Amino acid sequence: MKKFRSLGCLMALILTVLSLQPALAASMGADQGAAAEDSAPAYAGYDVSLEVDGGFLTLRIPEGYQYQPVERTERESYPYRYTFINEEAGIQFSVFSTLQRQKDQDLFLSKLYDSSNGFILYEDVPIGERAYIVYTNETFPYDYGFLVRTDTGYSYQFSYILPEGSMTDEIPEEAVWLLETLTISEASM
Repeated sequence: MKKFRSLGCLMALILTVLSLQPALAASMGADQGAAAEDSAPAYAGYDVSLEVDGGFLTLRIPEGYQYQPVERTERESYPYRYTFINEEAGIQFSVFSTLQRQKDQDLFLSKLYDSSNGFILYEDVPIGERAYIVYTNETFPYDYGFLVRTDTGYSYQFSYILPEGSMTDEIPEEAVWLLETLTISEASM
């Protein structure tokens, strides 16, 4: 019975979001009208809403990316990681669904800040409305990680992997665009 109630609530939430999209799109279009000429290039794409620990993450995925389904166990209501691949460009973008608690964050951050692990870190990188810790590794400079903290102190991770051997001195423009579209809808506790 609780599963049906949860499914009903989820369906109601999805329908509510879908009904708000035209109004939001019109509102955003009006706000971005003149600024669109000066901004970074916009990528055509499609919106996805991904269930994660603590709520939903909504992103715009660029055209050319395909979701890579994974099998889940009976205990999992959603995957550990959502992966989208652009086979033509050889790029992979992943969204990790695990909401890291403070203990997990501290362990992960201690690994990032340990210079013997070879991570290159950029702190408080503004992307959209949030600040991210952006990191890569000296051994794999084509693999970018992004960590964003929510208002509740938890964090989500994202991964953007270029084709092996690709080198760039800047955070990939498409990765920045992807994360600019991020909306975090936290579940009521």
